[in-house]
Amino acid sequence: MINLHPEQQRTKKAIYDFFKQGGKHCLAYGPPRFGKTVIFSKIAYDFARHERNVLVITDQTELLDQSGKTLKGFDLPVFYIEAGCKHINKNYRVHVGMTRTLENRIHKPYWRDLFQNFWDLIMIDEAHLQTFNNLFINGILKDKWVIGWTGTPHREGKMRQLGLDYETIIQEVTISELLEKERLVNCDIATSSPPDTTKVDINTATGDYNTKQLYGVFDKRALYAGVVKDYKENVPGTKFICYCINKVHAIKTAIDFYEKGVDVRFIVSPTEQPKEPGPGATPGEWTRYREKQKDYELYKKWFPILSGNRDKVFQDFRDNKFKGLINVEMATKGFDCPDVETIILNYKTKRLTKYLQSALRGATACPPWKSHFNLRDFGDNVAEFGDPLKERKYSIWHEEAAGGGLPPVKECGYNSDGQPINTNGRKGCRRLIHAGYNICPFCGFKYPGKNLSEIDLHTIMQTEAGGTMVMKKTKRIKDMNLDELYEYWQAKKHNKSWLYQQLWWRGGYREIERAGVKFGWSRGRIEKAKSYCEILMKKIKTK
Repeated sequence: MINLHPEQQRTKKAIYDFFKQGGKHCLAYGPPRFGKTVIFSKIAYDFARHERNVLVITDQTELLDQSGKTLKGFDLPVFYIEAGCKHINKNYRVHVGMTRTLENRIHKPYWRDLFQNFWDLIMIDEAHLQTFNNLFINGILKDKWVIGWTGTPHREGKMRQLGLDYETIIQEVTISELLEKERLVNCDIATSSPPDTTKVDINTATGDYNTKQLYGVFDKRALYAGVVKDYKENVPGTKFICYCINKVHAIKTAIDFYEKGVDVRFIVSPTEQPKEPGPGATPGEWTRYREKQKDYELYKKWFPILSGNRDKVFQDFRDNKFKGLINVEMATKGFDCPDVETIILNYKTKRLTKYLQSALRGATACPPWKSHFNLRDFGDNVAEFGDPLKERKYSIWHEEAAGGGLPPVKECGYNSDGQPINTNGRKGCRRLIHAGYNICPFCGFKYPGKNLSEIDLHTIMQTEAGGTMVMKKTKRIKDMNLDELYEYWQAKKHNKSWLYQQLWWRGGYREIERAGVKFGWSRGRIEKAKSYCEILMKKIKTK
């Protein structure tokens, strides 16, 4: 039997108190390494032991498998509701199913009866996702006990309000508590101004940037080179995950790493060959078709070289068979790889959930050698949301951004001074088009890319000024002198092993001795620092 940590016990008690007071639907928050799968498995065990039936709903196959394995750790037999399943085995107390599978069945009398008269408790994993909306909208969960589990109880823009489906948030545990218990590690942050996104539309449904337009401003030769250069100069050799804007962006980023000698793989959704436009298609449709065909050819060429079966790529990454995993939003919820040392955000977003789901993938502790993780932010997302490990108070209600207004426009093929844009002699049609378009939908005119210099990230840290927490630029860590390094270490509240590691990289045993004398360490502490670094070196050599 798996035992719960004290903060997990507090969360379980708060949920049970909520139910005892007559509540029905609650949202349970837990930061990374909180162990939400373990605690909801314990709750399922409690209900099953009292002859009550439980349904656990997830939205991904990986989460389905993870939930089932943890439930079995409590000696709970689990029945999986899979595609093609017409009837369940009612001898099982706990059932686990995918939301898409269940959604296709809830209008059938047999399945409606299960929801209304068989299952007593419904638990939803990653409950902030909108994929579960229909389960609430059709009223089938109205009188059920429901617990939604999430590490990011937050929605944006025109998304359905969580307050329509849940009565309260249970928020019993803090990130600082898990840092103190060394189940999480702190991070070093480096960021810089991203490409100009002022003309990129905001999708009112999601509250985030238009993906196609955002890719257009990030898809520049110098930006790809800058990401690889930063990795090789500042965090070389570290195991990393890089998050990109879309699948083509991920593939191109992986190619750039690969061609510069860094062993990586990419994970993207399958790309199918585009259908050729029919008779009467406009020039713009033909131009877009050729762009899609080019993207398909890129995918077809590089998939067998730098990708493959998704489960195998994930497992090979866990087994350290390559250094970097490039993806869009696949290595997020449910993906756990404790020895990841560096997270690269090669995107810009307005969605807090997206930021946290990717930025915190490196926060898992991996004793004894992992002292921290590196966050390399090429979209200046930290300026939008702050340190990913800061404490946040969540609400089941969010403000919906005001819509309206006219989109910016431009004259096809001409700049703001009315002069034609030179693209090898081709002219635009001069029709007014959206300012964010790189290809005219009417004549197919393609705008040239801007010449950009490589982005140079600078290290930042959170400091307090006049009672307000602000992000302050500092020297790069490797450029700090001993006093500056010590001051930074204290301000960031990193653990001691972080400081030992930095000293080792600067000068090995001699630098540790020098720091020990300067800062008045005991001989025992100096020897402990050396011993830690010896373990670190052995770990790196075996990776």
